[in-house]
Amino acid sequence: AAVNTGAYGVAEGGSAELSGKQQSIAEGSVSMIAHYFKSGVSHQQMTNLFPATFAIPFPRAFNKFLEMMSWADLDIVGLFANIGCYVRTGYFYISLLGMTLIPLAVVGLVILAFVLSAARLKLAKAEK
Repeated sequence: AAVNTGAYGVAEGGSAELSGKQQSIAEGSVSMIAHYFKSGVSHQQMTNLFPATFAIPFPRAFNKFLEMMSWADLDIVGLFANIGCYVRTGYFYISLLGMTLIPLAVVGLVILAFVLSAARLKLAKAEK
């Protein structure tokens, strides 16, 4: 009896299981797309800094393009923009605060993970 397959070669009512080679190709394609996406976002983040870095007038079309692509700008410093009521304001101090808190937060998370894993090991040894 002939099996009726759909457009993707999957038997009707069956599952879409990929062979090892097909799965490897699919994973490679996803990895490649993720790589290009990360590279594009990184490039756009640097390009978004041009007006603040270079004191030259850019064409209107370029400025509009930067406005459209502002979603790629992960402005961590902007999160601290309203802190001016409590500390000195100015771009230097705000950026210093933002750039200092991020590494401190990462170090804090690493220490927390270490302490939790040590406590879990101690608890596992106590149970034995």
